[in-house]
Amino acid sequence: IVNNNLYLNQENEGLFHSIYKDRKKNLWLGSISEGALKMDFNTKPIQHFPLFNTSTGKQHNVTAICKAENGELYLVINRFGVFRFDYPSGKIMNVTQNLNDLLNVKSILNPKNSNEIWITKESINEIVIYNQNQNGNLDFKRKISLEKISGTFDNTIINLFQDQFLNIWIGSNNGLYMLNNSGKLIQIAKDIPAANSIAEDNNHIIWAGTDKNGLFKLTPVTNNAGTPYKKEKIELKVKDLESLNIRSVMVDKKGNKYIGTVEGFIYIIDNTGIQKEISGEYGITEEKIQDFTEDKYGTIWMTTSKRILRYNPKTHTSIYFSNSDGLTHRNLYKGT
Repeated sequence: IVNNNLYLNQENEGLFHSIYKDRKKNLWLGSISEGALKMDFNTKPIQHFPLFNTSTGKQHNVTAICKAENGELYLVINRFGVFRFDYPSGKIMNVTQNLNDLLNVKSILNPKNSNEIWITKESINEIVIYNQNQNGNLDFKRKISLEKISGTFDNTIINLFQDQFLNIWIGSNNGLYMLNNSGKLIQIAKDIPAANSIAEDNNHIIWAGTDKNGLFKLTPVTNNAGTPYKKEKIELKVKDLESLNIRSVMVDKKGNKYIGTVEGFIYIIDNTGIQKEISGEYGITEEKIQDFTEDKYGTIWMTTSKRILRYNPKTHTSIYFSNSDGLTHRNLYKGT
């Protein structure tokens, strides 16, 4: 529901795993068992593109969405592979039919100014890089292994993020790494494991939220690409209870940092470093904060384990959308 309009009908199961905003401000939703959906509030609110396993007739879960430089979308279908979605034709094609090792994809990224697709897999300590060919399918190009620098092969890369300097940040179970824009692999911090959410602010400071070790601030020593970073642990506390299980980190257009936790806390850190916890002001209790996104009007959308929250930073007001409002979606996950 947006502005009291119901955009998804009752036939939807309402379970979503990933959300992506393209350059035209459309929202793309990766659903569990119902394929991909596009939300364009200027024309048709919802366009539904179901995914089916042609051999069994069963549907599959969309767990990640990647926008390529050529405008095409790549959808990760859990346990089934990577699909290419061509919006003008509405066709959804499996680009990994001959790539059986890409059935358990963990993360996907299209680096800026390239036709490469970077993919990581569960329990594998490497990044597999593919080129998009003329047909939009993926041709293997090379691999980047973290085994030598991390000292182990038994490691899962859980997150890839590209900053404004075109450095690739790599969050893994065994620490935080960076592949700088010169191709040098650097271990940023071994004591920042499981960085499942990484963001960059307007001062090129990197904010890394971890699964069980809290929030870290990484400030470049200089503003030159590839330089070392000064690490700082940011303490997030409410009534002496420290938040260590960070679920999502987002930086808005003004540079404010939004941090959501498993415990249900929402922290905002402004450009001066002042920290405020706002979940209590808006009645969020015992709800896991899953993710944030900012729309073109500067409104912040948050998903929790129970509902959706629309927050206006200008007026500090919020609107909830839950099952009682007719929303058919619940049990939202990170990435939604």
